[in-house]
Amino acid sequence: MMKFWAALWPIIALAVPVLEMVGIYRIWLGIGAWTLVWLLLAAVLGSGAQRVIVLNLEAQRGETSGFTPQQYLKVLVEQFGRFPADTVIADPRSVIGPTALESACRDLVGADLLVRPVSSSRSGSGVHDPDLLAAAFAEVTGRGRIPPWR
Repeated sequence: MMKFWAALWPIIALAVPVLEMVGIYRIWLGIGAWTLVWLLLAAVLGSGAQRVIVLNLEAQRGETSGFTPQQYLKVLVEQFGRFPADTVIADPRSVIGPTALESACRDLVGADLLVRPVSSSRSGSGVHDPDLLAAAFAEVTGRGRIPPWR
């Protein structure tokens, strides 16, 4: 089924801007928002790109209240099936039991765990710092930082 959606993705990606211009996209998204999620998942799985999961910094009220990072990964797999990931990025302040999280990453999605500070101290709790997150992604991809353009 995933290969079917991955094959359709380029066609859908081209059609969405056209549909959006005539307002059809909003109707389709309202009726089948999960369809878009499945299409994006199929596109990611069909690519050769590294797959990285960035964990929430804190539980989202009403959505993941009381979840540990391990439970979050388990629910993700229950909702979308077992899918491969290369790396899971987590902030040390949100990791309770690093050994258990490392096992969950390996067992549930086949990923390595990278624990690095990625939360913003400026924007309040629950917000990723773009520079710290970029540094973590640079470490994952092995590409290092790109110097600022002048």
